[in-house]
Amino acid sequence: MFAVPALYEPFGNVHLEALAAGVPVLTSARAGGAEVVTRGRNGWVVQAPGGEAIAEGLRALRESDAARLAAAARASAEPFTYQTQAEGFETLYQHLKR
Repeated sequence: MFAVPALYEPFGNVHLEALAAGVPVLTSARAGGAEVVTRGRNGWVVQAPGGEAIAEGLRALRESDAARLAAAARASAEPFTYQTQAEGFETLYQHLKR
């Protein structure tokens, strides 16, 4: 697992890189990457990055099925490809052009 219980992180690629590698992520609700992490499915999100909350999340992940977490982590990163991003920008630009 990868733990990044940041006080603030505006969606760093580190979340997606870990998930794409099949590594479950523990993060905080204040990190932008938290939007792709589902508690208990592909990682763990703590509301406030304090010791007790982090320990609880790490314990829960450690006791979960590693293969299931890895597969869910990988699947959750797959929609965030460069191709998808380029298509999104193209759609936006076509909309703005009208």
